[in-house]
Amino acid sequence: MTYTAELRVERIEELGRAGHDIASYADLLVRELRALVPHAAACVVTTDPATGLLTGTYKSGDLAGVHAVDDLWARLEYGSDDPTRMSVIAEQPLPAAACSHLPGGANDSVRMRDLVAPGGYHDELRMVARDGEHSWGGVNLFRADHEDPFDHDEVVVLASLSRSVANGLRTGLVAQTATGASAMSSGPVVLVVGDDAVPRKVTAGADDLLREMTEESGRSPAESIIQGLVSATRRFASGESSTLPSARLRCPSGRWLVAHGAPLSSVDAATTDVAIVIDEARPPEIISILGSSFGLTAREREVTELVLGGTDTKGIAEQLSMSAYTVQDHLKSVFDKAGVRSRRELMARVFFDQYAPRLSQQVGVSGWFG
Repeated sequence: MTYTAELRVERIEELGRAGHDIASYADLLVRELRALVPHAAACVVTTDPATGLLTGTYKSGDLAGVHAVDDLWARLEYGSDDPTRMSVIAEQPLPAAACSHLPGGANDSVRMRDLVAPGGYHDELRMVARDGEHSWGGVNLFRADHEDPFDHDEVVVLASLSRSVANGLRTGLVAQTATGASAMSSGPVVLVVGDDAVPRKVTAGADDLLREMTEESGRSPAESIIQGLVSATRRFASGESSTLPSARLRCPSGRWLVAHGAPLSSVDAATTDVAIVIDEARPPEIISILGSSFGLTAREREVTELVLGGTDTKGIAEQLSMSAYTVQDHLKSVFDKAGVRSRRELMARVFFDQYAPRLSQQVGVSGWFG
């Protein structure tokens, strides 16, 4: 690696520690990558670390604003056996792969044949951003037909940035707080999606919520997230997966949502409609992802869950078989990582951050915090 390339790697690693919101981080990351690993187009994605499902897409270069084949992307990512799927790369020792490096070349990838090549690209380099225990998304780089394929060194250097990018995406989830009233005042939103990938029926408030989910500079529309859930649900319905799909995502407004997919039964066996239910996430649903986002250790997460459940220091010590002093040491570390100073502020960071803007309009935030 040249000295210039080493400097760019260092700058990308610094970006991962800077605490940018995800949209800003994705933009800055691609700017640096453009010089380190030249490409015609790029796509930075975020995923739920527990399920691997798409929660956000940020496109740049030739792909900026192009969303016509997002439904095909989702079907191939979650409904095919392509060897370059993110779930496959995430399990490999080297968390990056180029289609041109497959045993039979790019033609071994159905994604390349059906999606990438028709778009005017002849090679794709994919990296999964993982921090050891979790995958938080990844980076996809594309070479146009007139450009050389990605070489081995480029694959290796992008793979070397996996943990740094994971850190940037992970910390980006908690880089902003909720701002603005809920668009979901009437309960969950339900969409019924047919075989043509188009919603057949939606409940009140669906349009507003879908806009809120992805109304951010450079981010793909919510339909790309919905299509990922639909494809994963159909995989479950066919028996290829044993788990109903779900994804937790943070809106640009800062609110946490959870989306679930479920196949709908019908007297018409040929019908494979899918129901997508999107609701506000409750604290138990986001504690694990927040714990990972804050960089908490396994023990710190256990302490945090008990704190959020209202257990006092003595009770935590008894349940976790540790001294009260050790509990306090863990709490101090949790407070430092979460950027708070007390249990009350920790509760606010995890729970009231989700509802405070709406509640402040009704009763005033001071009414909740004393």
